[in-house]
Amino acid sequence: EIMPSLVGSEMCIRDRPILKRFVFPATLKQLKLSNAQSEVVDLSRCTHLKSLYVDDSRIGERAIKKLILPKNLKKSDFKRQHKSEFENDYAFKLSDINNETVIENLPSWVENDGNGTYSVPND
Repeated sequence: EIMPSLVGSEMCIRDRPILKRFVFPATLKQLKLSNAQSEVVDLSRCTHLKSLYVDDSRIGERAIKKLILPKNLKKSDFKRQHKSEFENDYAFKLSDINNETVIENLPSWVENDGNGTYSVPND
């Protein structure tokens, strides 16, 4: 198990060896994670998230097996205050998620497009 000590607001991980479990700290407010190469990505402690983007285009053994979101995420926490014309109303997206990946604590307000993308529909 690896728990990074992060003070910054964003983290991007690429081309790392496969980890069993990646646990993120409770203080995290924003996360942009691309191809984590971890069997389990554990965000369960991240109860202060305001922006979440996870992209996992890896397949097979390198794909995320389980993504654990914090319990009781609130849709309003992800509402963008200022957005460009190219952005969704909400700062929440899981992209290229393998159909075999288990997502724990997925909020009911998140929609799955059937092709591995989970996002919040615009109001």
